[in-house]
Amino acid sequence: MKTISFLTILLVIIGCEKGAVKDREMHIYRTNNNYSNKIVVELSDDKSTILNVVLPETQDKWPMSLIENYWLNGTYGMNETAYLSLTKTKYNENPLAYTKDSLLKLIIDKDPFIEYYLRNDNGLFYNGNGVDTFKLNNIIRNDEIEKYFIRIK
Repeated sequence: MKTISFLTILLVIIGCEKGAVKDREMHIYRTNNNYSNKIVVELSDDKSTILNVVLPETQDKWPMSLIENYWLNGTYGMNETAYLSLTKTKYNENPLAYTKDSLLKLIIDKDPFIEYYLRNDNGLFYNGNGVDTFKLNNIIRNDEIEKYFIRIK
């Protein structure tokens, strides 16, 4: 009985881990400038209001650098993303010092993307350690992005 319970728990854990990499939205893009050290915000549809700011604890994870000036994730979507003049370091010193209105005045680019690709990944670009940047860089190197991703811009 203990063996059956242990196996059941193990199968559930393995199933959850595999399920965790299914249907992950992936964004590959190029921007007008290198904004990787800048604060990214989500704008309203009319681009007049800031809806969200990336949380400090996730700012260092995204965006992930790829080859040929491409970036992975770390956006709110092609139409909703804007970048501020404020660096992540400066913002993280005291994030409570900034209101959404004060951040709105610091926007430097409301249309930052030169190219933008989207994919709901089923695990193809993930390995046991997370995102498989080797595979992603290979499709960029071989000019095959549109074979795996939908071009939005």
